[in-house]
Amino acid sequence: MIVVMIIALLAAMAIPGFSKARTLVRDTRFVNDLRVASNAFDYYAQANGDYPDDGMPGEIPVGMDEDLRKVRWTRSTPIGGMWDWDFRQAQFGGRAGVSVYQPNRTDAEMAKIDAMVDDGNLTTGLFLKRSQGYIFFVQK
Repeated sequence: MIVVMIIALLAAMAIPGFSKARTLVRDTRFVNDLRVASNAFDYYAQANGDYPDDGMPGEIPVGMDEDLRKVRWTRSTPIGGMWDWDFRQAQFGGRAGVSVYQPNRTDAEMAKIDAMVDDGNLTTGLFLKRSQGYIFFVQK
């Protein structure tokens, strides 16, 4: 009986640590995918003279199929929600950016992600809160 209680106690202490580690892995994967996608859009603009047209969440912009394959653009992001390319969307405050539309994270959790790619503030810098999601500006 005592052995069972000790195992249960150890499991209770370990589960929160595993949960934190899992969240960190997902956040890191999201940040990496965000950088890969941003670089792909920059490369596209250099090769074609401008960025591809704006699209719907989860829709691969024309000409970006191969470049966004590694990011799994048409699937849910590592933090939930869908990838979205925003181009010439003045309401977001910049010219071009990679967005995550409707992620399942709180603003506090997203601020931690912001600190990994920008300034840690969702109202300043290149990574900002937008309507129904967050955007990382490739060109502001």
